[in-house]
Amino acid sequence: MALGSAKVQQRFDNPREILGDRLREGSIYRLLADHGHGMFPDDYFADCYADSMKGRPTIPARVMATVMVLQAFEGLSDREACDRLEVDLRWQAAAGVDTGAQAFHPTALVGQRNRLRASSRPGVCSRTPRWWRRRPGP
Repeated sequence: MALGSAKVQQRFDNPREILGDRLREGSIYRLLADHGHGMFPDDYFADCYADSMKGRPTIPARVMATVMVLQAFEGLSDREACDRLEVDLRWQAAAGVDTGAQAFHPTALVGQRNRLRASSRPGVCSRTPRWWRRRPGP
């Protein structure tokens, strides 16, 4: 299976540029658009798939994590969240994808949540601390 990675070079149809200042300062969409790649780098979930014979899905970590965060923020179903990624410029900007990006199948969210739930068990997905597990420095 191929390793999913985020595009570094954006096309002219970058939703972040299209929205400009309409992507409000202080909003979760702006935070994720401006800092999402640093928060969720390409290898963010890689340890969850290290022992898998099937490898890792081709959905970039930033896209998957952003959809999961915004889904919880807006209280959406898996299908609604995937649809929103496909049609909402704020979601596209936050996920770092170009306009017209196609969403992934909603069952990918189910699989990722199952892997994250399993990560609380010793030895599963525990090599890389998640941002919600990080403790502030001294």
